[in-house]
Amino acid sequence: MNSFRKNSISYNYKTAGEQLFLARKKQNLKLKKISKKINISVEYLKFLENGNFDKLPEGIYREKILKKYSEFLNLDQSKIAKTFVKEKNINSSPEKKIPSPKNLKAY
Repeated sequence: MNSFRKNSISYNYKTAGEQLFLARKKQNLKLKKISKKINISVEYLKFLENGNFDKLPEGIYREKILKKYSEFLNLDQSKIAKTFVKEKNINSSPEKKIPSPKNLKAY
């Protein structure tokens, strides 16, 4: 008889926001100071760190904000950008609609 063996799964993935936040904390920097240095609002930096992509300006502006912030923190900008794009695509993909209870027939 086979015995059940529990496998542990490690969570090794860090979002773009987590990477930015951790790099900033590691360097002991405050958002207000960074905001003044790179001329991007504290609000936008918070949106990036929290993954609130929909609250950032669209298109090229969003990319430039991410690039400036990641470069300031000495992070690999292309790696952060790729992660950001993947997350943005996942967050903006249409969710599958779940049928409402009204539409379900009782058996």
